[in-house]
Amino acid sequence: MSNDPTTQLRQAFQAAASASVPVFRPSAGEAGDSEKQQFCEMFEAFARLVMEHRQDGFPMAKVVKIILAAPGGGGAPKEVSKLARSAVIEAYDRHRWDDDDQKKYRKEAIEDFANDMSLKCFQRVFDTEEDDA
Repeated sequence: MSNDPTTQLRQAFQAAASASVPVFRPSAGEAGDSEKQQFCEMFEAFARLVMEHRQDGFPMAKVVKIILAAPGGGGAPKEVSKLARSAVIEAYDRHRWDDDDQKKYRKEAIEDFANDMSLKCFQRVFDTEEDDA
């Protein structure tokens, strides 16, 4: 993968958007559990990159622009774009650990954020609220 943050984020978003098609497009039929899991794994990877770049000081406006401009962005199901924008907003709302002596906290922030976004994804695609009804 490229070291360029823009390229990394674009590729990660496109991968998540592609994996989302069977999950969110009714015409594709009902997605199976493995397809839902694959999408959430791709979305978690995207979210991890977002937080890594947030911790590096990459501008939020550029991340949003990448999502909106990505070839998958316009054609991605609206749920994916909504999840992605939500992840960006939440990442940039969290603390930035930028001192050398805070690397431990930075790593924890990235992992915690990726796990939080994975949880949101799984809750969304497995529609846990309907299962409880």
